[in-house]
Amino acid sequence: MSKDQNWWEDQDRDAAWIKQQEEELQRHDEESDEPIYADGFDDALLGLGVQFNQRVAIYDYDKCLNILEKSGMPPEDAIEYMEYNVLGAYMGRRTPVFLSRYIERKPKRVRSQITGQLELDFGDTP
Repeated sequence: MSKDQNWWEDQDRDAAWIKQQEEELQRHDEESDEPIYADGFDDALLGLGVQFNQRVAIYDYDKCLNILEKSGMPPEDAIEYMEYNVLGAYMGRRTPVFLSRYIERKPKRVRSQITGQLELDFGDTP
């Protein structure tokens, strides 16, 4: 068997495995209403929330990073792992939510003007 034939057989085997995993995920998603919990992040669990009438687990993103770093992962690798492997993993309608407590320049209040325009007050001016 040639190298090319081996490569194509590997691709077919991988595609079949991925399809099987997707079917299992879909079946589990349809059969259960229980939230999905992220393995290894128990100490970062904040609680449960509701999203599209589904209960979902909510985790503290920064605490998850700390857990990964305490396991020996360098900070840059921990961020990359979280972004790609955790946040990028869709596990159905009950996929956990990861809360980031850092918010860039959120307005203190929004005031409506008579003209219908919005004025944002960032508290920078007296």
